[in-house]
Amino acid sequence: FTILVGSIILPEERNLAVFGASLVAALALFWAHLDHNHIKFDRYSEWLLVALFLIAFESILIKKLLDVYHPVTLYLFRTTILTLLFFLWYRPKVGAIEKSAWGPLVASGILGAASMIFRFYGYQQIGVVFTTLILLLGPILVYFASVLYFHEHLKPKTIPAAIVILGAIIYASLFA
Repeated sequence: FTILVGSIILPEERNLAVFGASLVAALALFWAHLDHNHIKFDRYSEWLLVALFLIAFESILIKKLLDVYHPVTLYLFRTTILTLLFFLWYRPKVGAIEKSAWGPLVASGILGAASMIFRFYGYQQIGVVFTTLILLLGPILVYFASVLYFHEHLKPKTIPAAIVILGAIIYASLFA
């Protein structure tokens, strides 16, 4: 959705090479996750589609806000608002978190923050669509890591999908 919405709403994102490569890569990722050529929906699928739609529009909003704000400042502002909202909504008991859990919790928070800040820099420097194209490699890389470290079974569709996504990124880099 982000690729499509970004190309429609943001005129500066309308590069045919990047858009075409992004659609090919997105379809390859989608194809790799098909199970026996069927899409399986459960009761949470509707909310997933709503989330994907909202994420696409958030990306457009972030791109516009990056004309005014630095990526780190925008991320801190966004995170502060979300933290306040979630604390008010869920009212977590921070004191109930075990001391041994704080290390991994802080480490994952730092890595998540770095990931989002780099995404914001990508939106600002190379655009929403091209950044999203590059980020399509994420699920494939995580899957390969789980095969290596957790000895999960390699699905036959994953390797061709990874090659197509990598080819799309190279194509967009050369012809954009």
